[in-house]
Amino acid sequence: MKLRLEYWEKVKDIDPKNLVFLDETGVLLGLTRTHARSQRGTRAYAVKPFYRGKKVTVIGAISISSSSGTHDNG
Repeated sequence: MKLRLEYWEKVKDIDPKNLVFLDETGVLLGLTRTHARSQRGTRAYAVKPFYRGKKVTVIGAISISSSSGTHDNG
């Protein structure tokens, strides 16, 4: 709680127009689902292939005036 109060003391006077919130995440496109649906009384089956999908990094930013994003197919 002390760190949170110290943080708010530091940022309380910053103009919101000068704030930009940035976030990054990664996505593995080759993953298989962990849940499935099937007709009542039947079981859902799936073959889990060797992982061959791409890895994608997604970066997004948002501010009061705009939002933007980019990705990298690393």
